[in-house]
Amino acid sequence: MPYEPPLRTHRSSSSLILRIAILAVLAEVGAATLLIIVLPESAPAPSAVNGLILLNFGISALITLTVLWMLGLRLRRETRGVARTARRLAETDFEFQPSRPTILELAELTSTLDGMALQLTEHLQALNTQRSEQAAVLRSIDIGLIAIDREQQVLSMNRSALGMFGIHGSEVRGRLLQEIINEPELNDFVTDALEDPTTPAVEFHLMDRREITVRASAGDLRNARNEIVGIVIVLNDVTKIRRLESMRSDFAANVSHELRTPMTNIKGYTETLLDTDLVDQEQTRDFLKVIARNANRLGAIVEDMMALARLDRVESLESFDPKTVSLRDVTEGAIHALTQESEVKSMTISNAIDAADRAFGNAQMIEQALLNLISNAIKYTPIGTCITISARTILMDDEGEELSADHGSEAPLPRPGIAITVEDQGPGIAREHLPRIFERFYRVDKARSREAGGTGLGLAIVKHIALVHGGSVKAASTVGKGSRFTMILPQPR
Repeated sequence: MPYEPPLRTHRSSSSLILRIAILAVLAEVGAATLLIIVLPESAPAPSAVNGLILLNFGISALITLTVLWMLGLRLRRETRGVARTARRLAETDFEFQPSRPTILELAELTSTLDGMALQLTEHLQALNTQRSEQAAVLRSIDIGLIAIDREQQVLSMNRSALGMFGIHGSEVRGRLLQEIINEPELNDFVTDALEDPTTPAVEFHLMDRREITVRASAGDLRNARNEIVGIVIVLNDVTKIRRLESMRSDFAANVSHELRTPMTNIKGYTETLLDTDLVDQEQTRDFLKVIARNANRLGAIVEDMMALARLDRVESLESFDPKTVSLRDVTEGAIHALTQESEVKSMTISNAIDAADRAFGNAQMIEQALLNLISNAIKYTPIGTCITISARTILMDDEGEELSADHGSEAPLPRPGIAITVEDQGPGIAREHLPRIFERFYRVDKARSREAGGTGLGLAIVKHIALVHGGSVKAASTVGKGSRFTMILPQPR
C-alpha cells in the first residue's frame, strides 16, 4: 500500500518546551528593559541598577542554557534511535519496531522510514515469489541450462544440467566451466559462443557415456542495463530422438531388403521355369518348392507388419476387452501349437507356471507373445535341449518395469504384476546386441535367422504386446549358456 505521511496537527512536547524557554528569555529581557525605562529618579544608584540588570540577564541565560542542554540530550537520544532504525532497515530487518521520537521532525523521519520499510517488504516478497517460481520451473524442466560469465565462470546450473554431467553435492557457482565439466567439445563450443553468439548448435557424445548424445546451443545473458555479461547454454538430450531416427532409417532399409529378397527369388525361379522345358519334373518340383517357401516368407512378413501396425494404433488395452487370464492355459496353448517344431528337434518344453498364476489382459495377444518367444527359442536352440517357461509375482511401476525389493518410499505407488520368463539353452546373445534385440528387423545373425525362417519382427511384436498391456519386456543372455526373455504383465487388482 502507498505510504502516507503523518498529519502535522500534533506538536511534540520538546517543541513546546523550546517555545516556553524562548518566551521566558524574552520575558526576562523585556522585564529588564522595562525596569530601565520606568526606573524613577529616586531609584538606587546606577551601579545597583546595573547589578540588578546583570543578575536578571544571568538568571535568564542560566535558564535558557539549562533548557537547551536538556533539549540537546533528548535530541541526541532520539537521533540515535532514528539512526538505529536506519541501520536495522539497511540490514533488511523490516520487522524491527522503532520507538517514536517526541521531536516533530524526527517523528516525521521515522514515519517515512516505516513507510519505506513497508514498501521494501512488499517488493522483496514479490521478488522472492518470482524467484521461487523461476527456480521451480528450472528444476522441473528436462532441458539442461548453464549460465556463465565472459570469463567462463559458472553463474548457475539447473538440476537437469547437474544430472546430465553427474555432478552431485558440490558448489558450482564461481568455478570455471572446464573445472567441473570435462567435455572438450562442449568447452570448445562455449569458447566460440562467447566470441560469436550466433555460433550454430553442436551435438556431441558424453566422454564417460558415449551412448548419450547432447545438443548444445547458446544465447546472450544480459544484465539490467541490457549489457551482454555472458551466455546461457541450453543442453538437450537428443539420444532418443537420434535413436528413433536411426531406427526409422534402418526400418525403411530393412523392409526394402526383407521384401526384396523373397520377391527376387520368386521372380528368378518363375522366369527360370518359363524359360526352360518342364520335362524334368523333379527339378520343376524343387523350383516350385522354393517359390512356395519364399511366398510363405513374404506372406509372413506382411502379416507380422500388419500385426505391428494394428498394435501401433492401439490407444489402450480397453479396446481389446481385457480379462483375467490363466497363464498356464495360454502357455499350454502356445506349446501345443509348436508341438511339431519342437518334436522335429527332439526338444523338451517345460511349463513351470502355476495354475493359480493370473494376468490381466487379452488372452489371444498374450498367447501370441508367448508363441513368438517359444518359437524363437526352438529355432535358435540346439537339438535335444530344454526350454523352460516360468512365472513369478512382482511389483511393477507405472512404466511397466519391475520394482526392486528396496524401491523405497519415494517410488510411485507399485502395481501387482507377474513376470513370465522363457529360458533356453541356446548359443546366447552377445551383450552389444541386447539393447536392440526388440527392434523391428534387427537380427543378431542375419543369415542364420533367414535360414530358420524368421521374419525379424517376432520380438518387436512381443514388445508391443507387453507395452499395450502396460508392461515391458527384457532380455538377458550369457554367450554359450543360453538366453532368458522376460515379459512383465499386470495382474488383476
